[in-house]
Order: sequence, then C-alpha cells, then structure tokens
Amino acid sequence: MDWFRFYSEALDDPKVQRLAGELFKGWVNLLCLANRGKPRGMLPELGDIAFALRLSEAQARKLVDELVRHGLLDNHDGLLVPHGWAVRQQHSDTAESAAERKRRQRDRERKSRGCHSDGHGDGHGDVTVQKQIQKQRREETTAAADAREEPGSDVPTADPDQVPTLSPALQTITTANAALRANPLIDQERLRPIKAGHGASVQAVHDWLADGIPLGTVLDVVDDRCRSYAPSDGNPQIHSLVYLDRAVREEHDRRTGAAPSVPRGGGRLPRRSPAVHEYVGSISAGEF
Repeated sequence: MDWFRFYSEALDDPKVQRLAGELFKGWVNLLCLANRGKPRGMLPELGDIAFALRLSEAQARKLVDELVRHGLLDNHDGLLVPHGWAVRQQHSDTAESAAERKRRQRDRERKSRGCHSDGHGDGHGDVTVQKQIQKQRREETTAAADAREEPGSDVPTADPDQVPTLSPALQTITTANAALRANPLIDQERLRPIKAGHGASVQAVHDWLADGIPLGTVLDVVDDRCRSYAPSDGNPQIHSLVYLDRAVREEHDRRTGAAPSVPRGGGRLPRRSPAVHEYVGSISAGEF
C-alpha cells in the first residue's frame, strides 16, 4: 500500500499547526511509515524507526516522545499508532480489499446468470437480467461515493467490509492513556494506564456509539478531559472511561443542538452486551 488518507482539516488543527518544522516533518514521515506497517497503521520498533527516518535512536526516541506529548501519536504499552489512524484510514482502501470486492462482484454476477439462464447453455444468461445487474451496480457505486462524501460527518463513512486496525474501544482507551501521559499535573511515576480490556471502559464506548455519538466526538472529549484532568489526593488520575460519560454526552448534545441528555442510570452502566464480552475476551487473548 503506497498511499494513505491525509485530511485538509490538519490546516485548522492546533495540535498540528503548533508543531515546529522538524517535528511536523517527523510526524508526516511516521504516518508514511505506519502506512507500511504490518499490520497497517502500526509503527515498528524504535530501532527500525530510526533506520527508516535516517535518525539516531536517541533522535527517534525524542521524536516519538514529543509526538506522544502533543497527542499525535498513541503509545499503548509500547505499541505505537498514529492518533486517529483507525478512524481516518479505511481497510477498503487497500488493493487486496478492492480485489476481494471485485471477486465477490463477479461471483454474484455468475450466480445471477446461472439462476436466469435461458436454458440454451451458452453461459451468457438473460440479456435483460445482465442489464439490470449493471444498472444496480452503478447505483450502488454512486450511493457509496455520496455517503463517503456526505458533509458534516465527524468520521469518514466506513466501507461495509471495513475492519479497522484498532477497535473503537481500544482506540479510545489508547487515546485516554496518551492524554494522561501528556498531562503535566499527573504524577507520571504513579500513573497506571487504563487496561485495554477494562470492561467498564469498553462498555462505555460501546454505549456511546450505540446511542449514536460519533467516535470523533468521543475521541475529542476523551483527549481533552484526560489532558486537562486535575488530580486530587483521592483521585490521582482517571481510572475508567465511565468517569467521562456525562462529558461525552453533553458535548454530543452541544454539537448536535439536541436537548440535554441524562447519563444512563446516573452514570451506572448496564450489563455487558455480548459484543463487549467478545471484545474483552479477544483482548485478554492478546488479539487486537
């Protein structure tokens, strides 16, 4: 894969525009390197980053640390991912995915020709049916393109076959941990990252998305609140995303102009859904 999506909104993103020239260059270079990652979106080890960017390991470490501090790179227990990669990039962009969609399309057309064969064994099927298939394919392609370009969307519309590099829950937890590490008010020696399979946090993300809150809104609130969190003696840090439930919902209401919503049960979360059980189990098994 020799290209990736880069959005013009970077022009208005203060986190990007406040970068020094060399740091901006390093960020773009790391985006290119992540695009080559296995899996796509994952950065290699520090030594490989240094080699690819023609830097010393000390320079590469400084670059990574600075981008983590600015919230443009997420460090999930040593796993480096550009911030927002799973939201901004689409699995369907890859040549392999395009070829797979084309293969499935040909399979559907062959099945349709088989079901509507005129019985003469010429393998071409009914001409009218073929024209209908072609028309339907053009309409589906146009509809998909319109959906991806619909204005006002916080997150690019995903392809039906999209499988993001990181799940929304892991993406959100990674964002929270990166922001907590960048918070100058928090004692970094005592900081305990939110675990990837933390059930209550996973459930919180699941509920937000199920209630129609865009992942982009969730990530913005989590990043902002974790960076600005003021610790106290009893609460030295944010230990669970449940703490941010009201803030996420209020920000969603503000952006959509909706009437103020009330957190579920005053902030208490319902029983885990089967999807959340499955996700937590996969994280425990070391899967992403």
